[in-house]
Amino acid sequence: MTERFKRQLKDYAEGKLSDEEKAEVERELGKMEAYQAYLDEVMGEEKRLAGQEPPQDRSDPQAARRERKIIRKGKWRARIGNAFMALAIFIVFSIVSSVVTALFFSTGTPNRMELYRDIIRSAIAVTQPNISVNLSSHTNAYYNVDYKGQLNKQIGDARINIGDFSMNMFLGLPRGKDIIWRTETEPQNYVFVNPDRDRLQQGEKKKSKEPSSEWATLAKLPEGTVAEAFLSLDRFYSTGELLKLFEDKNMSPVWFAVYTGEDSGSLGPIGFPYYPMWHHDDWKMTDETVEKRGILGKVVTRGYSAPPVDSLDGTIREENFMKTLYLLQKYKRIANHAAFDLKLDERIPYLEENGVKLYGVAVTGPTKELLKLQREDWIAAIRLGEVRLWNWSDR
Repeated sequence: MTERFKRQLKDYAEGKLSDEEKAEVERELGKMEAYQAYLDEVMGEEKRLAGQEPPQDRSDPQAARRERKIIRKGKWRARIGNAFMALAIFIVFSIVSSVVTALFFSTGTPNRMELYRDIIRSAIAVTQPNISVNLSSHTNAYYNVDYKGQLNKQIGDARINIGDFSMNMFLGLPRGKDIIWRTETEPQNYVFVNPDRDRLQQGEKKKSKEPSSEWATLAKLPEGTVAEAFLSLDRFYSTGELLKLFEDKNMSPVWFAVYTGEDSGSLGPIGFPYYPMWHHDDWKMTDETVEKRGILGKVVTRGYSAPPVDSLDGTIREENFMKTLYLLQKYKRIANHAAFDLKLDERIPYLEENGVKLYGVAVTGPTKELLKLQREDWIAAIRLGEVRLWNWSDR
């Protein structure tokens, strides 16, 4: 409103205007009333459409109630429609992710599910003395697969369940890992005495220590028990050479510790089990049968066998160990997550240059037979492991 119009309104109220000026002011006031009525009409329509202030015919309560009911129904229809839309999107996403997950983990030879299972199994076998894992796996929606299994240890002739292992893979990336030990104390990796490489390379043997508390504990165990023991050696041995030492003994070697350089002890031992860790391309198909089912259906059954291994053959065991390390190096993110940082980029070149040399071995058998090892000059130290009641067949 202009200052001139304000003065005219004041003069109009005081009766100071001429007839012509009074008529002009009254025309302007009429326009303003029309503008206000139109503005009220527009604002009321906008509020009604926004659901803020539905128009009500106060002279007709029934009509007002019907209108409110219609508005409520419209709101609920919109909410239900949005909910169904969100549910449909969720279902479609779940179906698509399930299909993509199945395709991802089922492709390749071997397929990724089998390959990752082999990597996890091999990583544990290489880093955990006398411990193996049997894994099952199943895919989930949203690009995940879960691996679960029991951790086993050989005590005597029995496979003892000592823990549960689980690990999740998101496509090719390892995520969660969980280990629940069933034993009173968690198994230790550092069970071997790391040898002094410089002294051993000069031909000086590490002398066996005086009777330790471990030997004394072994001597107190009763007849009719079997035990696990970790033996540190007086020098480096080849696998075949070490196997020869057990040829006439009533016990079984189950895991061999491999020297990989001066930092082997600080990194944690790596080694290989007595039975090789066969991989997909090691198995040979021995037979195949095809059974027809219906007009187009058929069931194919195949039999496979692993390469034969002589009890004293160290070469095939060492070759299998190196092949396993190359596999773990290729997929080191998964391997390091399943076990620990293996430092394979440092250890493999050392082994390629110096060969596989053993400085420790895990054995199991009757406690009184293990006690006889105290007289052997090739044993530098012993660490006692698990003990169980008798479950042994003499060798």
